[in-house]
Amino acid sequence: MNINELWNEIKNSEGKTFYTVRGLPFTYELVNSFKLAVDRNGRNVGYINKSDFEYIMENPNESTTFFQDAMRTASYALAIFNKLYR
Repeated sequence: MNINELWNEIKNSEGKTFYTVRGLPFTYELVNSFKLAVDRNGRNVGYINKSDFEYIMENPNESTTFFQDAMRTASYALAIFNKLYR
């Protein structure tokens, strides 16, 4: 799966409930063609860019801690990635 295929899966899953590793539920909505807004308990908790998913794809064996250095919403991005990436 390439980044455009993954991004299409992400777009098709907008509004569905996902769960972090700790089991925290969240949803997201697309803000524009390259960014999504993460919502948890009715509050925006941050944004994830399409390029963040590219970064995850380029470093598939890294831990959540590795990605937290690069993005504030790493746990949410990884939860989406792990559910949708094939």
